[in-house]
Amino acid sequence: MAFDGIVTRAVVNQLNDELTGLRVDKIYQVEKDEVLFHFRKNKLLISSSGNNPRIYLTQETKENPKVPPMFTMVLRKHLSGAIVKRVSQFGNDRVIKIDFDAWDDFSEKIEKSLIIEIMGRHSNIILLDDENNIIDSIRRVSESMSRVRQVLPHLPYEYIKDENKIDPNTATIEEVSEKFNLSEGNKSVENVVFSALTGFSKNIGTEAAIRSHIDSSRPFNSLENEEKETLIKSVMEMIKEINQNVFSNKLYLDGDKIVDFHVLNLVNLEGLESLEFDTPSEMLDAVYSKRDKDDRLGQKASALKKTVTTRLSKDKSKMSNLKKDLLEAENREQYRVFGDLLSANFHMVEPGQKEIVLQNFYSEDLEEILIPLDEKISAPLNAQRFYKKYGKLKTAENILNEQIEETQIEIDYLESVLSTIELTEDISALDEIKDELIEQGYIKRGAQKKKKSKMEIANYLELKKDGFDILVGRNNRENDLLTHKIARRNDIWLHAQGIPGSHVIIKTEGKDVPEDVIKYAAKLAAYNSKGRNSGSIEVDYTLKQNVKRSPANKPGLVNYTDFKTILVGSSEV
Repeated sequence: MAFDGIVTRAVVNQLNDELTGLRVDKIYQVEKDEVLFHFRKNKLLISSSGNNPRIYLTQETKENPKVPPMFTMVLRKHLSGAIVKRVSQFGNDRVIKIDFDAWDDFSEKIEKSLIIEIMGRHSNIILLDDENNIIDSIRRVSESMSRVRQVLPHLPYEYIKDENKIDPNTATIEEVSEKFNLSEGNKSVENVVFSALTGFSKNIGTEAAIRSHIDSSRPFNSLENEEKETLIKSVMEMIKEINQNVFSNKLYLDGDKIVDFHVLNLVNLEGLESLEFDTPSEMLDAVYSKRDKDDRLGQKASALKKTVTTRLSKDKSKMSNLKKDLLEAENREQYRVFGDLLSANFHMVEPGQKEIVLQNFYSEDLEEILIPLDEKISAPLNAQRFYKKYGKLKTAENILNEQIEETQIEIDYLESVLSTIELTEDISALDEIKDELIEQGYIKRGAQKKKKSKMEIANYLELKKDGFDILVGRNNRENDLLTHKIARRNDIWLHAQGIPGSHVIIKTEGKDVPEDVIKYAAKLAAYNSKGRNSGSIEVDYTLKQNVKRSPANKPGLVNYTDFKTILVGSSEV
């Protein structure tokens, strides 16, 4: 799937039709790489995301940041109230220019332009003045980042054209034929088409081959002259469709999965189910709204998982060392014995001796025991060293047990957070997890934000079953809120046994709860747990009055008593 130059052309046509003459009402930067322009009846989304760069009219609503980024302030200063004059495309490239009639500080009309470059990780949004100089950009590019072109304030804007490609807007059959025949090596047919024409994606190279009844992966140099002529004819027909704006705006589906999209009718995907839209923007909104959400969800989840797994790995390593030290502390008696035996046999130790074998008078059989020595010190000092180590280990045992308990609590907590991250399907829930990790000191706090009240973070799931309200926490903070603030003494509390997962509450309102309702709530607890894909899971349930906050005071951790257990399928919800 590619937002190529042909799709760009269709979008430009639509923007010209629907935005020309409209005034910019509001401008928001809803993500670090995404800007939203509000017009009277339309919203224009422009994204320079490395994964999903795009531009189209959208119906999607996004939360606006309370503190606007600097680039937003620059756009508002120069383009608020400006009127769209025209929208154009650089050749058939994925570069769009939107010209505005704006007004300067003296209320004089002045032209400003916005350049949108849709180029993968090099994508950018650039604001220009009336002399084509850069005012600012959403991504500044210094000389250390690129020797080809810098994108910095006050520099002239330079469009980098690929001189090795032909512009389909002006291409003749002779130019296309010559370009194809000059292709080097054993390039496949699809690659020859893709690399010859500006704005053509590999998918369109494949489409040209299929329309010509040629295997797209076949080397171009292996084609007969007649096959080459057929291919060139198909490409010229596609160029004609593009120049005449013969677009169909289709999504191609394999079940629920989007296989591809394009504004040209793709013959090579005719066997798949397709959805046709009235405009390219509607098509792109359908494609990118979910894809972008999934990408951003994945990026945020990945960053949080890295933080948690790094700390979890350190804690597990610490636990291993603590248990090793505890084992030594529990075996400390041998060091006292070493000291006693050595003290009774100073006369037998030679200077510089590294070890000595002595009879153990604490043993009934007076068996011999090997005692390691530090050859640099005397026998009395060696004995003193053993007594000191014995004393330290005796004191350390209690401390080590406390540290092991604390470390185990932290491991349990971090594993519950990690499980929640893996199960989360909502960006706002990940933001709550991040806030929780900041509060717990695992992530450094950034700029001071207004602290949210517990009710402001209450985005837990609310469901109904046979007239009973069932509440499901999506993370530890929500679990805490449900269990310790919202649930009443006689409500029923459920949790997957022995593994991280959601707290589930059945609001009883003083009524007896049928088994079907308990079973349904148990399935919710199983599904929203680390054991989601484990088949059958045991779920514990009890009255809320039997659930107490863990002494460790970590979010989501509790102790409970007087519970019953039910076995349910973890994926049956």
